[in-house]
Amino acid sequence: MVITLTSLLEIHDEYTKNHSQNVANISKMIAEVMDIPKESITQIYYAGLVHDIGKTLIPREIINKKGKHNEDEFKTIKKHSIHAYRALLNSPELNHIANIVL
Repeated sequence: MVITLTSLLEIHDEYTKNHSQNVANISKMIAEVMDIPKESITQIYYAGLVHDIGKTLIPREIINKKGKHNEDEFKTIKKHSIHAYRALLNSPELNHIANIVL
């Protein structure tokens, strides 16, 4: 399910290609150095993978705009973490990582 979500995002947002995997890997490494329990590290890793899924609700012309975003476009983009949080809360398999993503 996680791979499907990130694949959809990569289609929607050109920048995201490999970004989510990099965030997940770096987050996992930081959590390991911090000696966080293994179960939490796994949750952190998956949260890193799906942290940007809310961008699928942001219009492509805003997400993939070349150049600087105007104030309204930037406000729209900043809502993506709230969209991701709400989507994850509705998933019995992923709701435990919703707060991490938010």
